[in-house]
Amino acid sequence: MQVLPRLLCAYFEEGEYELVYYLAKLSEELFLQSRFYKLLALAELGQLENAQRLWQTGREEWFPLCTQSRIYWKHAALYALYFRDFHLTEYYREAFDAYYDNPLISLLELCLEEPEAQLWQTPVFEACKRKYPTLGKMWAGAETSHHKKVASFESMQWRIWGRYNETLREKMPDTGIKNVELVFDRDGLQIFSYKHRSSAASMHLVTDGKTTIMLDCGCERREEKDCAIPVQKILRELGIPQVTAVFLTHAHFDHYGSLGKVNGAAVYMTTETWGLLRFFTPGFQMGRVQTVSSGSEVAVEDVIVRMIPNGHLYGSVLLDILWKGRTHIVYTGDFCTENQRSIPGLDTKALLRGFSRRVDVMLTETTFGRTWDMPEPGTYRAIFQKLCRKLVFYKYKLIILSSLLGGIQENALLLQDIAAEEGMRILIDGIGAQRATEYFQNCIGKRIIGRYISASSQGQSSVQKLENNDILLMGAGTLEEGRAFEEYLQELYQYDRHVCVIKTGFIPQANHILANLRSQAFEKLLYLDIPLPSHAGYQSLKRFLEEVSPDCAVYVHGNGIEE
Repeated sequence: MQVLPRLLCAYFEEGEYELVYYLAKLSEELFLQSRFYKLLALAELGQLENAQRLWQTGREEWFPLCTQSRIYWKHAALYALYFRDFHLTEYYREAFDAYYDNPLISLLELCLEEPEAQLWQTPVFEACKRKYPTLGKMWAGAETSHHKKVASFESMQWRIWGRYNETLREKMPDTGIKNVELVFDRDGLQIFSYKHRSSAASMHLVTDGKTTIMLDCGCERREEKDCAIPVQKILRELGIPQVTAVFLTHAHFDHYGSLGKVNGAAVYMTTETWGLLRFFTPGFQMGRVQTVSSGSEVAVEDVIVRMIPNGHLYGSVLLDILWKGRTHIVYTGDFCTENQRSIPGLDTKALLRGFSRRVDVMLTETTFGRTWDMPEPGTYRAIFQKLCRKLVFYKYKLIILSSLLGGIQENALLLQDIAAEEGMRILIDGIGAQRATEYFQNCIGKRIIGRYISASSQGQSSVQKLENNDILLMGAGTLEEGRAFEEYLQELYQYDRHVCVIKTGFIPQANHILANLRSQAFEKLLYLDIPLPSHAGYQSLKRFLEEVSPDCAVYVHGNGIEE
């Protein structure tokens, strides 16, 4: 860990801004330099608003930070130019006389001597801008228009209603209901949302007293056990005799795991989602399934529902609902606006072209709504690729944990390019992972198992698998209690090669095997957590809300957007 400050400096010089951000975030509680390089990396990654916000949170601290922490002089100069903190110039005069011929220092001198000059029109500025393109954006006025756009977003009329909204809670039927909350109530139409206690479980009821539509019906995890939503109890307490229809957004357990608790209603899902569920959960009870193609419309008692591909998972959709010609509802489900290797992201413009009227209420996930200093998902994919390349180069053996459905396959596709370039050998480990990948590659029409990526090797120990391969791709479920991963770890602790375990999929923090793994980090094993979200990030959520501009936005999965 002690080499990290020097590593941050070296990676920044090489333009490896994704790695600078990740390593700085990993170590910001340990080293002052890490906070500084996190600030610069955000700027270089185009996250100007986030960089400005981070600078404002510790504005008075940055000058002593630069002077006391042996910040590389050229990067400190860049910081001073980005954020116009010109009092650092005295620091350069005292410490770096030998470097006054550097363009960055020359530009600082110009700033000090001619603060009103249009510096972006000078030759010295052009020389600096070629090396640091963000410098041009910060000085040529691009940041001004950017922040105006952000300001317009914040001043919009729509509002986010969070959990436990007091005004709406007063309207709840006086039955002592604890499982649901009223999140929307207008013109006789009410929307109730399930209140999960631990891991998220999505279930929402839209009702006008005559027709009731259920949106998703998931299952949550408590203490490493599946806990179904008490659907029938909730319906009785709300006075709803029967659900008219259920619409399922995608094939993740926290969205479909309680479908067996719904009686009689038709369950609508895409053909692709039904295929995944039949393959991975044969025999699972989920009602009278009605399959429809992505992008098509379904009419149920004068309620029209469009099912729009939303980029989260193969077959996943956003639900665009016109309720009896008078109320326009959008339920995003889990969504991602960026393209993944396996599926395209949500096309917001195509979505908006199909809207027949203004959106009255949007129920949206905000899984990453509180991570304002987190880059977009594409940056994390670059971090993942670059770290895997470097770790294998330094002779590490990698074990990558991710979700069995979607995660392993996405990671394999991300690693294909560098596997071909570096001659890596990658093994998809486990029968379940092998079958899931074979099915998935047939669905998406992209080859995953091939020359550099092979499937499960039966009869080999974990050590033998690592000896014969550079990277093992495994399902995050192998960390569940009762699985073989604990024994697997014991073998690895005796292994005489460097091993890095990388978690990319969701695993509850309370998982005791994961806790053991974290405690062993930097001793026997190197442990890294690289989020590879198939969800919209903070910036994407803000842009999406701005573009859709609903009258009311309700976050139903996550804790809202941090402002």
